[in-house]
Amino acid sequence: MIAYYESVLSEKECKELIDLAKGKLKPSAVVGDSKKSFSSARKSEQAWLHHNTNENVLQISERIASIVEQPLNHAEKLQIVRYQPGGKFNAHFDTFQSSSKLGREYLLKGGQRTYTALLYFLGIGQFILVLTMMLMLQLRMRQNKTRDLIVGGLSGSLTTSIGMPGPPILLYFSGTHTKKEKLRGTTLAFYLFIYLVSLVIQVMFAGTSKIVWVSSLWALPLVFIGLFLGQVLFKWVNQNLFWILTYLILLFTGMYLLIEGSGLL
Repeated sequence: MIAYYESVLSEKECKELIDLAKGKLKPSAVVGDSKKSFSSARKSEQAWLHHNTNENVLQISERIASIVEQPLNHAEKLQIVRYQPGGKFNAHFDTFQSSSKLGREYLLKGGQRTYTALLYFLGIGQFILVLTMMLMLQLRMRQNKTRDLIVGGLSGSLTTSIGMPGPPILLYFSGTHTKKEKLRGTTLAFYLFIYLVSLVIQVMFAGTSKIVWVSSLWALPLVFIGLFLGQVLFKWVNQNLFWILTYLILLFTGMYLLIEGSGLL
């Protein structure tokens, strides 16, 4: 039996698991007859996390146990697997073989695997890249109030989680082929509001420091210079070039988040 669930983990929880595993990743092995070995059938890196690594990992583990309706103490540790380009794991049975020495040892130690829960971390970077490529292939959508609210909510979530409210807005307006004047005016007003709200939330719940405020003040002159140059550039850029620049920004953002999520930065 196969069951499919959406949004089991939040973006923040996915990022925490990835961060916890980064320093523990090792080449993935397969269970052989008498020992673990490396095989061309499996190309990835993996790390194991104890259920009680911290409170958040414990809550995630208990959530998964609740979904499969099994006690958590019957489960293996969480296995975090990273697949790089070209990575794979060929078709296989996710059970221990009683015909092999090592398989019998695992069966005596913890019993047979009866359930497998797979959580796929589709990062924001991949999501942005895929949608941008679809837009470049002339994918279009109609604007309505419901979609406006959804995109606004996504932008708010990204603002407080990774500090990037822009991608959902740009993707949405690109898909609706909004004129550059409307896009610019709407995004400026939205960013002014969302960053103000995010700043208040940050100060109230996470706090801030003197160095953040000092660095921000030092950056203000550059911000004003950028605003002036942007105003000049906006008048010079036509609609077609505007879309090209928008797609380039989205592609760069997606690549940056993808590389950052892979641990290469």
